[in-house]
Amino acid sequence: MPGPGGVALTDVTIYGDAFAYKPVSSEFSAAGERAAVQATVFGSGGAHEWAKGLEDVTATLAGNWGSATTGGVDEELWLAHQQDGERLWTVSMAETATQPAWAFKAAQMGYGSPAGKLGELGAFEAALAGKGGYGLLRGQLAKPKSAVAATGQLGSVVTLGAPITGQRLFAILHVFTPPASITVQVQSDDNAGMTSPTVRGTIGPITAAGATFMTPLAGPLPGEQFFRMNVSALTGTGEVAGFLAVV
Repeated sequence: MPGPGGVALTDVTIYGDAFAYKPVSSEFSAAGERAAVQATVFGSGGAHEWAKGLEDVTATLAGNWGSATTGGVDEELWLAHQQDGERLWTVSMAETATQPAWAFKAAQMGYGSPAGKLGELGAFEAALAGKGGYGLLRGQLAKPKSAVAATGQLGSVVTLGAPITGQRLFAILHVFTPPASITVQVQSDDNAGMTSPTVRGTIGPITAAGATFMTPLAGPLPGEQFFRMNVSALTGTGEVAGFLAVV
């Protein structure tokens, strides 16, 4: 874990739908900010009083430009720039299960590419803005980008704390290389061994590359502080990643 002096950014993991940006990106920032809404009344004692308003999520992604027939960063970002829909983003400081991660829905609002000087690598930059109503979520990587070849537990058990009233359980499944079909359950339990898991939601069946949000589940879930993803049905093999959060 980083000490009070901070930590060097060397292994930041960025998933955008079905594309992993770590091999091509070198800069990333994301922020969730709520508008300050004037709430001053005669009883405020002579000082301004403010309330939290709507949340804005903004992000910037930059790195080394590249193009390919399919699967290059230029093709991916240009397609996102042309489309009106949102994509699902997951970001973590390390591509390791149980590490803190942040996730959000965003539409791509800008794309600058390529740029640079003679003798330097070409660079790209993309601007993202939140879309979808969930804001910036903080959770954990349950499954870093890697192969899936069998049913059963997907990645690791994560400890998120038992959701209380007003909180919700969130899950995202990124599918980079799709199997013929995959269905993933989100399960909870009161012990890390997951000896008596309860299914809290299902993603799938999924048959194509992309990312899918599980319908958020509202708390409370008393005592249920351990969570995992579980492959309940699988045809073929593929490559996936998973994110879980209680917010």
